[in-house]
Amino acid sequence: MKRIMVLILALMVLISLPAGAMLLDYEAEFGDIDFEGETVSYVMFYDHFEEFKEGGEYAGRLEEAKEKFNIGDIEYLHVAWGDTQDLMMSRLLSGESNYDMWMLPHRDVWPLITQGAFYPINEILPEEYFANMPSDVRGITETLSYDGEIYHTGLGEDHYMTIVYLLWNKDIFDREGLTPLDELYREGNLTWDEIENIAGQATRDTTGDGEIDQWGLGDFDALSWISSNDVFPTAVDEDGYRYFNYDSEEALYALNRLKGWDEEGYFGASWERQEFRDGYIAMEIHEIWQFEETMQELEDDWGALPMPRGPHADEHVFFANNLDGFYVPANADYPEGMIALHNFLYPASEYQDEQREDYRLENSPDQLTYEVMARAEEEWAGEAFVLQGVLGDWWDDANPFGQAMGGILWGGEDPGPAMDAAAPAIQAQIDDMFDQ
Repeated sequence: MKRIMVLILALMVLISLPAGAMLLDYEAEFGDIDFEGETVSYVMFYDHFEEFKEGGEYAGRLEEAKEKFNIGDIEYLHVAWGDTQDLMMSRLLSGESNYDMWMLPHRDVWPLITQGAFYPINEILPEEYFANMPSDVRGITETLSYDGEIYHTGLGEDHYMTIVYLLWNKDIFDREGLTPLDELYREGNLTWDEIENIAGQATRDTTGDGEIDQWGLGDFDALSWISSNDVFPTAVDEDGYRYFNYDSEEALYALNRLKGWDEEGYFGASWERQEFRDGYIAMEIHEIWQFEETMQELEDDWGALPMPRGPHADEHVFFANNLDGFYVPANADYPEGMIALHNFLYPASEYQDEQREDYRLENSPDQLTYEVMARAEEEWAGEAFVLQGVLGDWWDDANPFGQAMGGILWGGEDPGPAMDAAAPAIQAQIDDMFDQ
C-alpha cells in the first residue's frame, strides 16, 4: 500500500517537472549524417552497451544507428578504470582516435583538457543545444568547461545517480524517542546542530555489555559532510582564477566540527555502509544508486532527505560524488557525426523522463523521499569535487591534500595551521595544471 501511495502522489509531482526535450535536431543542424562505412569505437571502462544488446531495455539500437548513419560497426573497446588517461592520450597521439567516443572518470578530465585532448563541441553546436539540456546536465557542462570551451557531451552518464543524501532509520528514531528528521526538514530545521544532538543520543550501548552497538552516524564521508556547509575543496574567482578553498573559514569550521563528531564516536560504519542496512546506524549517507540495495536489505522503515545545512549554508546543498562523462577526441574526423550518434544512442529525454522517474518510483520508501529526489534533479547544478583529478582523493595520503586531511581528521593536527602549511603546495598543483 505504501508503494501504491508513493506512485499515486508522484503523478501529482510530475505535473510540475519539465518534460525532457530532444537536445539536437542533428539533421537540421548538420544535414544528412553519413559515416561512409567507418567503424566507431566507444572506449569505456565498463560495457555501456549492455542495454542495447538482446534482452536489454533498448535492444537493437546499435543496429538501428549503424543503418541510420551508414556506420560500418560500433564497437566497445574496454579500458581499465585506472588506465583511461594514458590510453586515451596514446590513441590520440597515434592517430587511432579519429572515430572514437571516450568515456572518462572525472578525475582524468582536467589533465586531458589542459593537454588539448578534447574537441570543443560548442564550436559545432548551437547555444540552444546547451540551453535545452536538463538543468543538472547543463551545470556539469559549465563546471567542466575551460577557457570558454565546452567539452563534456552531457549525455550517456547520469551524474544524478551519484548525488548524496542523508538516510535515516525511522525505527531507531521511534525506539529512541528522537525528533523525526522529516519533521525537521519540513520545518526548515534540518541542520548540523540538530543532527549533532540526535547523533549523540543515538550512539549508545543498547545491550548493557559496555560496548557501543548503535551509532548516530554511519560512514565517515568527510567530503560530503563538508560540502553540506556550502564549501568545496576548490573555487573559481570572478577572473577565472582557480584556487584552493579548504583553508577558508567555512572549510576550517566544518573540519573542526567533523573532527569533533569523530572523536565523540558518532561514526560507526565502514565505507560499504552495510551497518546501516543491518539496522545499527541511525543516519547514513547514500548516493541514489545505493537506494536499491537498501530497499532490498534493510528491514526497518527508512527515508532519505537532503544533507543537513551547515551553519554557512543558506540552503541544502546537493553534492555529487562523480562527474564521469563522454568526450570527443580533439582529432575527430567527423565531430558532427559523433555528436549526432551520441544523441541518438543516449537521448536526454529518455534518462530524464523515463530512467530517473522509474528509479525514483521503484526506490522511494516514502513520498517525501520521492519529492526530495525530484528536488535534487531541479536544484543540483554540478556541485562536486571538480579538481579531484588534480588534487587527488581526500583520504589518499599520497598527495598533499590527502596528507593534510588525514593529519587533521586522524592525526590530531589543528585544521588552521595544517591547511596553512599544505595550501602552498596544493595551490602550486592547481597553478601548474592550469598554467595560472
